[in-house]
Amino acid sequence: MMILRSTPLRFSAAVCFGLACAVLSFSAAAAEQKTVLMVLWRGVTAVEQSFRSKIEEGGYSVTYTEILSKQDRTVLGEKIRALQEDIAGKKFDIVYCFGTTACQMTVQVVRGAVPVLFVNVFDPVGAGLVHSMKIPGGNVTGVTIGVPVNAQLDALSRLVPIKRLFLLFNARESNANLFADQVRGWAGPAGVEVLERRVAPGTDALERALVSISSDELSADALFIGTDSYLISQAADIHQAVGARVPLLASGEDPVRKGWLATWAPRAEDIGRAAAEMALAVFKGQDASMLPVILPKPHLIVSKAAADLHKATIPDGSVILP
Repeated sequence: MMILRSTPLRFSAAVCFGLACAVLSFSAAAAEQKTVLMVLWRGVTAVEQSFRSKIEEGGYSVTYTEILSKQDRTVLGEKIRALQEDIAGKKFDIVYCFGTTACQMTVQVVRGAVPVLFVNVFDPVGAGLVHSMKIPGGNVTGVTIGVPVNAQLDALSRLVPIKRLFLLFNARESNANLFADQVRGWAGPAGVEVLERRVAPGTDALERALVSISSDELSADALFIGTDSYLISQAADIHQAVGARVPLLASGEDPVRKGWLATWAPRAEDIGRAAAEMALAVFKGQDASMLPVILPKPHLIVSKAAADLHKATIPDGSVILP
């Protein structure tokens, strides 16, 4: 009889232990569930892909809700305001935003209800997103791409000597205006003449500027754009129109992936991973307003095909793309 009783008792204890472990495992798994609202100005980029990959490596299961604005302020405003109740009710653990325009609108709507994590913002302080780079405040922090323009152009002019620089910028974007001011500040002491053309979506200004270059009406040693979402979205067309005539330089990696000659900037992968590390810190309870804004290390990123075309010597240590 003792043998008959002991067998089911041992079985019951094992079952209870297994159930307890299952409950604990379920609770732990549930604790790793997070929700992120992504406010995207240019759609999903290599930055977001890197961000999501790093979050997954961190052991979190994240539900993403995306707002795709298509670089339209009206569309962005309507979509993010439609989620105001969810934001105020803290349905999201973090609101992630890309680019100065999208992040300015995002911060205005969120109003500190949940942490905001920005990426691809050139001047977070100048854009009014944070109080300072070291102590951001306002339940906002993020990753800047604000490599000083003089450092960018100093590095790029060692690849392509510049005496006349063709500058394109979208004057409707505050980010682009800040960038253009810094280009002017660098050009004077460097003895460089800047040929400026203001362009904007919904106009033919970019097309006219490119015709001026392709027809040799205007000539320059290089064409340069900043962290300007509109122009970055037109990078392939710009390359096709004038890439064979003039070296194309940018303030970010995306255009180089589309055949432009070079940039001096953080890699998209590094931006996404840095943002993910900040998100993981917030998930673990750190105060976003006390997390310093990060500027990832810049690299000289060069397209080999464009370097061959323009007979530019690629320095050792560069990141080389096809």
